[in-house]
Amino acid sequence: MPRARSRAWQGLPTLLRDARVRAGISTVQAANELGVRRPAIWELETGARRCSAEELARLADLYGVSAEWLLGRVHHRARDDRAELAAQVLAHLNDEALARLEQAIRIVKERRSPGVNLPS
Repeated sequence: MPRARSRAWQGLPTLLRDARVRAGISTVQAANELGVRRPAIWELETGARRCSAEELARLADLYGVSAEWLLGRVHHRARDDRAELAAQVLAHLNDEALARLEQAIRIVKERRSPGVNLPS
């Protein structure tokens, strides 16, 4: 394996875990989406197992990042948009959690300093 590719694959386990955590996805959810058992996700994230090109592409899509970022070839998560990440996190909340979040936002808005610019 060429040296540059070897370095990219060495950093992949850490970036896979980082992307999964940032996307708010559990190892069980990732495994279900990929069609593998949960230990396979752990193996990918610890480097005990190599990631196929198909798995890499599917995980990048699932986590909302580019495959290039997962391979360490770019230093920014090209598709990492705050609104997209927020939507992914919110999508996993149940109705009760959403209601608590809305209440917390109302409280923050009521207590905010006049100079703080929060959307109304």
